[in-house]
Amino acid sequence: MATDSCRLIFMAAYLCADFTCATRCTKFMAAHLSADYTCAARCTKFMAAHLSADFTCAARCTKFMVTHLSADFTCATTFTKFMVTHLSTDFTCVVQ
Repeated sequence: MATDSCRLIFMAAYLCADFTCATRCTKFMAAHLSADYTCAARCTKFMAAHLSADFTCAARCTKFMVTHLSADFTCATTFTKFMVTHLSTDFTCVVQ
């Protein structure tokens, strides 16, 4: 859990250009980043709902995920791969 907390705190700092977005993202991650593919699907849906007006934040968040979550839990690894596939070159799901 300590690792989780550090990751969430770092994410908030990394996304400080839009702290509201960072707060939403960290709260979602804390609550839902716990179960493999379902987690990825949930977070993608969350991003579509809450980050839709901020392309820069979406891009920044994806970059953070790819860089910092790949070595974490199974959920994080699967989630990162999912993000790379669906968000890194196509932001339509979060810009709709």
